[in-house]
Amino acid sequence: MRKFKNVQKNVTTTELVECACNFCGKTVIGEDDYLSSDITEFIISPGYGSGHDSDRIYFDICDDCLDNLIDSSKIRPKIQEIF
Repeated sequence: MRKFKNVQKNVTTTELVECACNFCGKTVIGEDDYLSSDITEFIISPGYGSGHDSDRIYFDICDDCLDNLIDSSKIRPKIQEIF
């Protein structure tokens, strides 16, 4: 059987204070570690044998740049509504 006691500790944490679009530089200020839905984080793991094999690429993109990326695609990406 496990016994627990309440212990108060001073802990330093990190909070997200701002985020910038990697494409246009638009900055969004975080509030209570939350960003508005204006910026989306993408995490990409390119395939084996690509120029970024074994890399994981992180970037943030604002809604306007995401729309531009989708609209400028030669073959439109599949968009699936999830709600």
